[in-house]
Amino acid sequence: MLQAISGALAPDRNTILSNSSCDATLPNVITFTAASGVLHPVYGHFLIDGCFVFWLVATEWQKSSWSPPVVLLPESSSPFTQHFGALFGNDLVVEVREVDVAAVRRAAIVKLHSVGAGFTNISGLRGDLQAFRAFGWQRLLGAAPGTPSTLTFIVRGRSQPGTSGSKGSCEGLGHGAERRFIENEAEVHAYLRLQADATSLAFKRVVLEDCTLAEQCAVFASSGLLVAQHGSGLANVVWMQPGTSVIEIGAPAVVNCFKSLADSCGVSWYPSSMPGPWKGGLVVSLEELADTFHQASNACN
Repeated sequence: MLQAISGALAPDRNTILSNSSCDATLPNVITFTAASGVLHPVYGHFLIDGCFVFWLVATEWQKSSWSPPVVLLPESSSPFTQHFGALFGNDLVVEVREVDVAAVRRAAIVKLHSVGAGFTNISGLRGDLQAFRAFGWQRLLGAAPGTPSTLTFIVRGRSQPGTSGSKGSCEGLGHGAERRFIENEAEVHAYLRLQADATSLAFKRVVLEDCTLAEQCAVFASSGLLVAQHGSGLANVVWMQPGTSVIEIGAPAVVNCFKSLADSCGVSWYPSSMPGPWKGGLVVSLEELADTFHQASNACN
């Protein structure tokens, strides 16, 4: 059975499946290394590199004789231990267990994220990503979502590392702002709330770090237009419905992971205030955001 999530960039389904190696010494055990990003509850690399890749391989292996594996995650990955179990349940996973996996030998298993470039070569996975989205909707929401009717502003929490608000609540505090943040967030918030009123959309301000995976899925699936600063939480664009739009603020590079991911999911992607900092504060141009908002809003109509 597959032993570790690590390795090289995988541009298509056949590459993933052909490089999913088995380890006879660890039957029915899948081990995710810390490099997969499981120590962060909304780390996009793990949602796509980990959950999507696991789902793709597991559903293929289900076509032959197999039994659900035990999944091992690094110690202190409690938030994602809960997320992983909620998404895959008992038919694809027997148990999710936290262990010291530092010494685990790595097998050759591909990943989709490339440092500095993001998910740039995933167009060949368009159909698989959309099937994974439908799977996630059913598992996490119980059914396909209704008509998207929310303008969502994703903000980054400002608490100190290692602290949090009320776990499982979208209204809690997180720690994303320790890396990068919007200096004029209040102004952006006020502008977007006015636009929501003008377009008859519900307005929601969300901190992802303290959402369960089901809450994250529901937030993105209900959004007709979503605005967020560049960050790993935008991997949740995989849950957005086709024909919706996302505005990514302050992406540090023109080539980034979330445009190609959005394209593959049938979601229109728009940049604003680019390039932004890899770390630190960003002052968003409200004039540029207004122009971008109207483009994105028109695409949703």
